[in-house]
Amino acid sequence: MTATTAAGTFLLCLLTSAAVYPQTPATSQTNGYYNGRWWRAQTESSKAGFLRGYATAADFVTIISNANDPTPTHALKVYTMCWPHALTFDEVIDSLDRFYAIPENGPIDLPGALMLAADRAAGISPTRIEERTLKMRAAASHAEDKSPRN
Repeated sequence: MTATTAAGTFLLCLLTSAAVYPQTPATSQTNGYYNGRWWRAQTESSKAGFLRGYATAADFVTIISNANDPTPTHALKVYTMCWPHALTFDEVIDSLDRFYAIPENGPIDLPGALMLAADRAAGISPTRIEERTLKMRAAASHAEDKSPRN
């Protein structure tokens, strides 16, 4: 493949990548992160693709975090906090669908919702999860930046 062909292929992929996710309302982000409004507008395929990328990123965060603090306890904490590893991708999708079915949770960003899903999967008490959910709702309701991250 020539450099020109490779550049053309890259440009085509870049231009068509915007078509992967359906159009969503302007309020589909909270503090630059996709939120429940965005999530509810996605197809099952888009949700699965997003989560596969997010899970991979969570794995990299764990690796990088472990390089900075190689104690197994620290790495395990990061690993379990970022992603509900006990669940399958379909179960994570179901968990987020149920969470975002509550309208008040719509503005909560996806990283926060995934941390709550990880907490539920880890057996954290429902009272503690509800407390965290209420804090996230309050923070999201006061978020000023609803624009994409740059």
